[in-house]
Amino acid sequence: MQRYFFHCLISFLLAITSAKGQHSEHIDILQKSFTEDAISTVFVRHIALTGNVKTRNYIVRRDVPIQENQYIDRSILQQKLITAKNNLINSQLYVDVNIACILVCNDTIDVNIQLKERWYIFPMPYLLYADRNFNQWWVEHKASLSRLNYGIDYTQTNVTGRNDKLNLTLITGYTQQTAFQYTFPYIDKKLRYGIFIGASYFNVKELNYASVLDKQLFYKQDNAIVREQTRINIGYTYRHAIKTQHIFTLALLKERIVDSILSHNPSYINTTKNTIIFPTFSYAFRYVDADYIPYPLHGGTVDISLLKKGYNSEMNLWQIALNAKHSWPLSWPKFYINLQTAVILKFPFRQPYYNQNLFGYDDFNLRGLEYYVVDGAAGGMLKNTLKREIFNFHLHNKFFTSKIHDRIPIKIFLNAFTDMGYAYQPQQINSRLNNRLLYTGGLGVDIITFYDILLSATYSFNQLGQHGVFLNYRIGL
Repeated sequence: MQRYFFHCLISFLLAITSAKGQHSEHIDILQKSFTEDAISTVFVRHIALTGNVKTRNYIVRRDVPIQENQYIDRSILQQKLITAKNNLINSQLYVDVNIACILVCNDTIDVNIQLKERWYIFPMPYLLYADRNFNQWWVEHKASLSRLNYGIDYTQTNVTGRNDKLNLTLITGYTQQTAFQYTFPYIDKKLRYGIFIGASYFNVKELNYASVLDKQLFYKQDNAIVREQTRINIGYTYRHAIKTQHIFTLALLKERIVDSILSHNPSYINTTKNTIIFPTFSYAFRYVDADYIPYPLHGGTVDISLLKKGYNSEMNLWQIALNAKHSWPLSWPKFYINLQTAVILKFPFRQPYYNQNLFGYDDFNLRGLEYYVVDGAAGGMLKNTLKREIFNFHLHNKFFTSKIHDRIPIKIFLNAFTDMGYAYQPQQINSRLNNRLLYTGGLGVDIITFYDILLSATYSFNQLGQHGVFLNYRIGL
């Protein structure tokens, strides 16, 4: 029955992906219509900005693909301003953006951009489970309070009004962690080059040292620290155009583990020493053409990265990764299709357990396999999701007084999905999910509100014949 369900769901989703899409949402940028005999180009006389109390004007204009005293083909004006709104929303500086186009005369316009800035300071108390996801902590570890992290996570964005960001973290509990990161996206007059710097330290009293039957095994030594990591990093960013960004990062890491880890898993790292120091270098390319990055309905993103970790037999890894997402509106009102594909390749194929993480970590996962990890040297996945918006409304804010946050936006979507993946593991390990096609499917509901908060509940099936309800959430600041 479950196999029949999967086949039907896959066939249905593949069929609708070929449906001709059209934009169901339309940004109203004109307060007056152009006359029928208007010329083909219009002159942008002035761009007025309001509401950016903290953000510098030139930072706002950096994301607007039109300029003052510029002639623009009237046929592309609407798309230019839609792009401007998407860029400003995706900058994570504003909770709302409204753009109006005022017709001065037949071939001249003024553009008004009204902004509502976010709160930029979040000295938030930190309380979070240390496991890979909520379901693993709640079910497999029985919501153990000993696996909670708590402390302070201080985030301040737009520190100087130039879209810079400061993050300070002081965490204790299951993991002891201290971290600092400062990002300054523009250091030149043309707003193309940026830098960032950071440092972190953490230690744990329980370490995932191996996987058996696609389940993590943990080692604990009374109340002693079993792993420590110290990291410092510097980085450089380049953003020539609006939609693309290049990120270069150089870091130095020091890892220390207790000797007992190597006796439990001699392949945990490629050395008999319990301390190793190695550099890492990474390059990342990002292309963004989406209406809203955390939950796109139009357009998508492409992320390509190259990672080099270490330089000798103790630590030697090359990793190439691709993650592409795209969403289309369908001809049916308020229906959308979302497609995500991702690939990870690691060289050489034979890596210590330290470098074998694949499915089940970060954004590389299959819905319905939340309780499992699938390690390997190479893997790929394809995720299809059909969405239907069922509610889109605002709640009047009665919790606190704020002119900016007087209304709380809420969007609710129902979805049907099917995921497929494959993890190649050249080494002989005790696994049920390596070197075979993986597939899952199910139904779900997503709730989206301001500050990129996404709550998700799914009822999922997997190829092992298991099914259940899974809860996830994401908060982006």
